[in-house]
Amino acid sequence: MRDTEALGAGDPGALEDLWSGASEQGARVALAEAYRRWGWRAADLDPLGLRAPASVLELDPEIYGLTAEDAAPLAATYCGSIGWEFGHIQDSVRR
Repeated sequence: MRDTEALGAGDPGALEDLWSGASEQGARVALAEAYRRWGWRAADLDPLGLRAPASVLELDPEIYGLTAEDAAPLAATYCGSIGWEFGHIQDSVRR
């Protein structure tokens, strides 16, 4: 038998709260995956600073319903001037 108190029985807003949290978490995961996949396109590769990094549509946090503050740690990790390529390693233990 299921515990209906744990499911928020009697609280009409419980399911909305549950799904809104799941939706935001899913958006964060999707944005992280976009940075893993496309972050190299916005990387800061010009040591002289003569050319600004490209603007990549897939990395826009507003598409995912998030803010620039949500994307800042990902941008620092995946779009900086130093990076490591390990996605091509097929062996998951080595990766």
